[in-house]
Amino acid sequence: TDAESKQDIDTIDRNAQRLLLLVNQILDERKIDKNQMHLHCQKTQLREFLNGIISLYRFNAEERNIALSLQEDASLNDANGKLPVWIDRINFDKVISNLLSNAMKYTPEGGHILFRVDGSAKRHGELQHLRIIVRDDGLGMSKDYLATIFDSFTREESSLTNKVQGTGLGMAITKNLVDLMGGTISVESELGTGSTFIVDLDFP
Repeated sequence: TDAESKQDIDTIDRNAQRLLLLVNQILDERKIDKNQMHLHCQKTQLREFLNGIISLYRFNAEERNIALSLQEDASLNDANGKLPVWIDRINFDKVISNLLSNAMKYTPEGGHILFRVDGSAKRHGELQHLRIIVRDDGLGMSKDYLATIFDSFTREESSLTNKVQGTGLGMAITKNLVDLMGGTISVESELGTGSTFIVDLDFP
């Protein structure tokens, strides 16, 4: 029937997207391992850039009845209401998208995700410091798994997390990209209460 055909096509499409994601992640991992990943920075209006990324996840969050909120402090505005910084848009986008995708995957229906950007810390010379926080009240992680979360091909194994699709590469790539940009990433988590990822970066 037409309904069955559409369901089959949707299944093929989803599997193709997962395969493409895996291939792209493996390619990124290999580039980083071989020091072939380079930054290409462009002048970017930070607020507009972040809002553009968040908007891609809001629809998915609404579909799953997840509250996705964005908090930005006043330091992200200059006199013209904008803060221009020099960033590698593609790789910075990957960092934020990986964190948000991870939070979406492990936050059940009715949950909450907070995306906060704080630029209030003291500047380092001509560099603008940014702290990015992604906090969810989802499944959380065990202390044992936290020690390996940024290793390649590692995932938390439990009856709940095994139901979630994943490659085990997202957080490893995120950590490597943050390192490439000269920043740091840390995580706080507890089973059953959610996770908080904190990224600190400095941009011209």
